[in-house]
Amino acid sequence: MLADFIKNPEIYLKASLYVIILLSTVMLFLLGLFVYKKSGNILLALLLQLIPFVHYLAPEILGRLIPESLMLFVICVWIMLLISMIQNKENMFYMGRYSIAFGLLFGFSLALKLTMLPFIIIPLFILSGWKSKLMFAVTSIISFFVFAFPILFKYHTFYKWVRNIITHTGAYGGGDRGIFHLDEFSGHLRLQLGNSPYLVISLGILTVSLCLYLIIRRKGIKRDPLIARLAAAAILLVIFQYIITAKHFAFHYMLPAILLTVPLMVLSAYLLMQVFPSLFTSLRLKLLMGILGIFILVKIIPITLEHLSLREDRRKVLVESYSKFKENKSHGPLIISASYYGCSAVEYALTFGVQWCGNYSPYIYDKVKSIYPSTYMYYPWSKTFYAGRSSILPSDFLQEGTDYMVYIADYSDEKLNELNGLLNQNEKGMHWMAKKIYQLESTNEALFQLQAGKE
Repeated sequence: MLADFIKNPEIYLKASLYVIILLSTVMLFLLGLFVYKKSGNILLALLLQLIPFVHYLAPEILGRLIPESLMLFVICVWIMLLISMIQNKENMFYMGRYSIAFGLLFGFSLALKLTMLPFIIIPLFILSGWKSKLMFAVTSIISFFVFAFPILFKYHTFYKWVRNIITHTGAYGGGDRGIFHLDEFSGHLRLQLGNSPYLVISLGILTVSLCLYLIIRRKGIKRDPLIARLAAAAILLVIFQYIITAKHFAFHYMLPAILLTVPLMVLSAYLLMQVFPSLFTSLRLKLLMGILGIFILVKIIPITLEHLSLREDRRKVLVESYSKFKENKSHGPLIISASYYGCSAVEYALTFGVQWCGNYSPYIYDKVKSIYPSTYMYYPWSKTFYAGRSSILPSDFLQEGTDYMVYIADYSDEKLNELNGLLNQNEKGMHWMAKKIYQLESTNEALFQLQAGKE
């Protein structure tokens, strides 16, 4: 099975994505069904089912095998659990169960991605009493280490990695020492705010709604402390999410908060309905939800489809370049000059993975080498050749009279000359002459055939 996985990685990637999409679809359906049964409001159920369509990142991320592709599934569970708790807030019998449930869910969420850390605010705000919070904390820790159990075998590495993320300004613990560079942080924050305008709007509306809910004194208003705490927790959660993603930047790191855009609007409507009951009658509230749903369908979804269409066009170009490479490469020795973020050569992804396999690297590399023999990697960013996990000199693998193929991602004449010079600097006095097989302008990559021999 391991050999088949290495030989056909795209099949396994596709199967994994299909499972994730199926899980997300089923959970989105269950969310609508759950909300309808609890509230009897079909418009509310349908509105909440629009949560993955308020931003192009949500459906786009389902085409990539990264932790964020499971975020929709997880957020649906969070919403269902919160609704269930609000429904049963009067029954103290369930409070201990909710502490455990939130602990299990938060532990899983954090194990999935550390960007889910802001969600800790919700249980800490809505669970009452120190016993409930303590039970949540203990359950969260146990749940996290169960779902992220590999950490137990490399605890010190994980601790050092997290510490460096916090105490260094760059991504993944890189950069200078310090929490952040103000210019970089503010620039990233502006980018995140500009990329999630509807989340910003919903955050602003919820903030105003909560202030009105707490400030306005009017006879007949029934304030629910649990709802108020939940609204405050949601506001702080989104703000915290912006802060940590501005420090550790990538657009898709905001996805957990972005998926809360519609729930924040629903929570705002609930608060305003309590303060202005005559203004937000049942009929008017349903009309408001209908208008919001139509706005998402008419205004936001076409933007999402446009982004997905652009991504699909790019995917087609990449598939064509991969097919071209696969069609023209021979079964002989291959030298791959890779691009850091990927290229047409599957061998690069496999080699990159081997280098992160720790003690299993030799075992995995033996399997890779049996399927992709005589494959050598060149990393332009470090000017280093690799055979699996180990660096290697050109003189260690160049053989006289042997035909080689050289694939160069992100091709340029400078890169070709650089690679040529390094290959010619070998103790055997060998040189090579390259013949271009093809060069693709669409992806800027090229394949060469070369003959190595004595000078």
